[in-house]
Amino acid sequence: MLRLARRAGYAAIALAVLALPAYLVVADGAQTLQAFAPLDEALVPVNQFEYGEDPTGKPADILAIYGTPVGEPEAYLFVEDAMLVHPVEDPALAWVKTLPGQEPLKLELVRAFALRVGLAVFAAGTGLLLLAGFLGRRRTRSAAPEPVAA
Repeated sequence: MLRLARRAGYAAIALAVLALPAYLVVADGAQTLQAFAPLDEALVPVNQFEYGEDPTGKPADILAIYGTPVGEPEAYLFVEDAMLVHPVEDPALAWVKTLPGQEPLKLELVRAFALRVGLAVFAAGTGLLLLAGFLGRRRTRSAAPEPVAA
């Protein structure tokens, strides 16, 4: 029982320590994108005609052709190609569609989850090691011979 509790405690602490490097590896693949609510597909050619061949070149002006911006640019993970929009006016730009029920995974959410899980697993591992130490002390005290009175 003690050996199992110690091993589980050490394993839990090792997993907690590995949570940060795992987050950093996943965070390396994040893309900073502007989320937007897309307009109806039929309105995009009308807006392109309205803005002319060359909009002012500002990303906000080009974004007005395709939809309405939602919030500030954020870091996203594992964005599907179907959710990305590269405008014809400036192919270097990339935006992510926000459709009802289809929100891409945000880096901030993964960071918060990794931090909470890492702390919880570390606390559980520490608790197991403390329990094993307490039970080990009790066992050695009860197994010690009684002192003989002289």
